[in-house]
Amino acid sequence: MTSLKSIEKYMHAMDMNNRESHEKYEKEMEGVKQAMKRTDDEISQFIKNLERQIGQLTSAWNLQKKE
Repeated sequence: MTSLKSIEKYMHAMDMNNRESHEKYEKEMEGVKQAMKRTDDEISQFIKNLERQIGQLTSAWNLQKKE
């Protein structure tokens, strides 16, 4: 028969393993969140650049039409 002490040790080991797994998951998720933020920032910058280029092309087109 398994002793109560053995069961307690096993339960404690499982609890510690779950905590370690959860901490590892949290760290990985933080990395994912940071990568997503960088991607969002890069996309925002790309869109701003496109808008600026469209504005420049529109101005050039309008000037050319006037000539």
